[in-house]
Amino acid sequence: MGYASTAYAVAGSVLLGVLIVLVLYAAYINGLVAVAAHRAVFFTYKKAGASAKFKSCTGKLRTVILAKENGPFTLTFVNGVTKGNVSVDVKNSSKEAIGVLSVESSSLTINAAEGDRFYLVINFNGADGEYVIEKNITN
Repeated sequence: MGYASTAYAVAGSVLLGVLIVLVLYAAYINGLVAVAAHRAVFFTYKKAGASAKFKSCTGKLRTVILAKENGPFTLTFVNGVTKGNVSVDVKNSSKEAIGVLSVESSSLTINAAEGDRFYLVINFNGADGEYVIEKNITN
């Protein structure tokens, strides 16, 4: 009887772990959370990576933007970086590169259908400062 209860406890723990991973993945794919892999003295972000403040940051932040309606929209990168470099790789739902947002190219217009997903990979290279990524519907 002791072995059976241990097996049920292990199976329950595994099932709970799988459920947590599925919920986090669903939140990421719908643009509710961001995945960060970076090293920094200070780092804080809001709105699933749409804005951030950081100090001595190197690494990546990944997030998803979901198109809520048909038609073009513009992504604008408002760069407040005082040291180092920050760039944003924009990829379509097939994860093919469709553009880069940086100091040199701060906006990108994308034609989207309702429900399309776009992946943003924000790259930090020894950066201090802040940024904001604005999404505006273009008519």
